[in-house]
Amino acid sequence: MTNTLESAPVNYDEQPQAMANIEVHDFGRGQILRYSPPETRTDESTGEPVIPLVYFQGINGDNSLPAVMQALGERDKRPVIAIRYTGKLKGSDKPLSTEPHDYGEGDVVPEIANEQADDMLAALDVMGVEKGDAVATSKGGLPWLVAMKKRPERFRNAYGDDVAGQDGRNYKEAHIDADQHVQLVETDKGGHGIGTNSLAIDNALEQLREMERKETAESQAPQVY
Repeated sequence: MTNTLESAPVNYDEQPQAMANIEVHDFGRGQILRYSPPETRTDESTGEPVIPLVYFQGINGDNSLPAVMQALGERDKRPVIAIRYTGKLKGSDKPLSTEPHDYGEGDVVPEIANEQADDMLAALDVMGVEKGDAVATSKGGLPWLVAMKKRPERFRNAYGDDVAGQDGRNYKEAHIDADQHVQLVETDKGGHGIGTNSLAIDNALEQLREMERKETAESQAPQVY
């Protein structure tokens, strides 16, 4: 994929935990974080201020989360919403069966993923966000899918970077409808790029911008009756 955004490889785990331009809301077992960039761009598909980016982080990403949010928000000139956990939801999960049988919804998604999906949907309410674009990496993949399944109208476009749960057990088919409100793009590369690599952040943002441009082109196309 061709990058149109400037980048240099960065390990965000090594970055200082700066909280500039990030507001924090405590909610008991964690924090809702919102990054506001110095400048907010116009959404290419609506002509209005761009909708926020909703970031579902991977496991053990809490320390680097502010730096990743800042990178996403500054480069794409848009607000970024994320959740940082403490206690039992920080870096924990229940084991999943590896047996190749058909899963029911209650079997496929651990309770923690449902909890994290509900937390993010509640966070959008708290922050006054009606709709956002969704990005997930690694362990953030399951809450990302569940949240879009539960409330597809709250999300427009979606991008998954090496998301967990896409390893032949058909999570996508079980937990997200082919809904007109959600366009799903997934990478198939290894690694956990969004949390550690600047180039992967640029790739994610470029994919989302391409989806914006596609929506603009479709809205301007002549209607055939």
